[in-house]
Amino acid sequence: MLKTNPETYRELKAMKNATEIAKYYNVSTDFVDDAYDFLIADPGNEIRIDDDIITFRDNQKNIKKQYKTNLVSSLDGLIVTAAMFTLIPHYNPSSYSGGGGGSSSNNNNNNNNNNNNNNH
Repeated sequence: MLKTNPETYRELKAMKNATEIAKYYNVSTDFVDDAYDFLIADPGNEIRIDDDIITFRDNQKNIKKQYKTNLVSSLDGLIVTAAMFTLIPHYNPSSYSGGGGGSSSNNNNNNNNNNNNNNH
């Protein structure tokens, strides 16, 4: 898969992080090689994946490469460096909204108090 064998812990971690991308997105082995090389080139380099766009950013946050891809899991994205692999989970807001309870009983209590006051 990768053209080179990692020799340091940093290279090993970068290799793991580059190959982990393939678990979540449809990418080629050539892409994994490119990702590994990019992550090793500079500790500040970052690969950010949002929806179906993979963006390689250098340590100055300049875009160096972009790829189109297909998501194979339910994520909103990834942030990958040589040292870090961060999943951005997909958020599904629920249709249930709680709260609002108690207003009916408060109105009933107010009505009862008003009725008691009017009867005296």
